[in-house]
Amino acid sequence: MKEIIYKDFGEANRKYELDRIEYELALGIMAGREFGNDVLDVGAGKGEFTDMLSKRGYRVNCVEGTKKLFEELKEKGYKSVLVDLEEEKLPFPDNSFDLVVSLEVIEHLWNTDHYLSELKRVVKPNGYVIITTPNYNYWSFRLRAFFGQAEKFLTQDYHKKLFTARSLPQRLAPYFEILKFKGRGMVPKTRKHYATPFFLNFFAMHIGVLCRPKKDI
Repeated sequence: MKEIIYKDFGEANRKYELDRIEYELALGIMAGREFGNDVLDVGAGKGEFTDMLSKRGYRVNCVEGTKKLFEELKEKGYKSVLVDLEEEKLPFPDNSFDLVVSLEVIEHLWNTDHYLSELKRVVKPNGYVIITTPNYNYWSFRLRAFFGQAEKFLTQDYHKKLFTARSLPQRLAPYFEILKFKGRGMVPKTRKHYATPFFLNFFAMHIGVLCRPKKDI
């Protein structure tokens, strides 16, 4: 049996931060819609978004690929499992969760199909999936590439794949029907939501989708 080497995606030693853009983006995506109580946070990290969901009354299970973070989540009292999202199946039955959230995870993985198929498998047929990722077309990232520093976007942030406002929906299409697509950008002294395609493409630093699993034919 192959030994699984659990990875460090650069998250283990960072600070606990409640004001990260992806959390604001995910809450904006959730706004105005009701969800069932059973939630799976895939790539829960330090547990900030898990804490936010728990305080809102959701029953949250956590999945982590970094052993240190998995142990921290367990210490906080969350039901947590350690999983290599590149290779291992999620240890839950089919159709287990009303909502699956996976924030800033997809860009860290080579085996995207395995990851997406597992998210689809564990969410209920009428449930929802929220996925967020950095937008590589964001003007700051483009400027970095113009000055020959594109590799920093990959190496410093442990990114393996790059997604844009166009390529993310295309990648998700075999597995999910997209219901909502939003972006969140950095503006001096404030942050702004973007929903139109043009502004999403160039001014949204992070992009996110609300999906439903496609029915198998």
